Amino acid sequence: SNAGETQAQIEHEEAQSHQQDEVNTTIGEITAEMRREAIQKAKQAYTKAMMQGRAMHNIMAEDPERGLAMATEMVASMLGDAGGDLAAVSLASTTGPTTPRDEALMHSLNVCAISMVLGRDFGLSQDDLSSMGLGALLLSLGTETMEKLPSLPDNANEVITHCRKEPNGSGSSSDAKDSSQGVSAEIVSVVQTYDGLTNTNTTTTGTITPTDALSRLYKETTDERSREIVTALICSMTIYPPGSFVR
Repeated sequence: SNAGETQAQIEHEEAQSHQQDEVNTTIGEITAEMRREAIQKAKQAYTKAMMQGRAMHNIMAEDPERGLAMATEMVASMLGDAGGDLAAVSLASTTGPTTPRDEALMHSLNVCAISMVLGRDFGLSQDDLSSMGLGALLLSLGTETMEKLPSLPDNANEVITHCRKEPNGSGSSSDAKDSSQGVSAEIVSVVQTYDGLTNTNTTTTGTITPTDALSRLYKETTDERSREIVTALICSMTIYPPGSFVR
């Protein structure tokens, strides 16, 4: 009798184990499918942003006011759900440019998307995030085109001036560092340097891996605020790791 009960217990446990294995397999399949869907969604968002960026560049040369409106709309879209998808693709560095113009556009798009993700971490307001993102996106424009633009928000001007003058993220005045404009400019500068290290289109010495780029940035950054930004960028890599587009 005891032997029969023991055998029944064993068979019951084996059946439960088999059922759990089936459940785990199903969960794994669902997770894999969700990952594939997330990857596809992120790539589509990035492709759409690149198409919008090309159109913006084309219009900007002939109608700066309309081009600026398009750029502003792009940034507004990135501040919504699309921002995480774009940042994921940007951090993963998976899409290669096809033309010299696309190289500049891709760089500014990457910098814009990642900077706005970090800007949220630093408590920037929606207005500051928007103007910071606009400044970052417009970094792909030439000087002649920039001079034709209507007036920009102060925060956007600060980002453009700072990043074109000090691409390594140094050089802000002490007063600027304490303002939202100064924080925005430093965020974009750090991200600009990161993207330059990890993408062949913005460096002449070859690329390095995202992990090595972050390590190098952390070691070479001495300014306290910039070090905080690099640390936040490292944390973002755990949320949007290369090859993973899941938020």
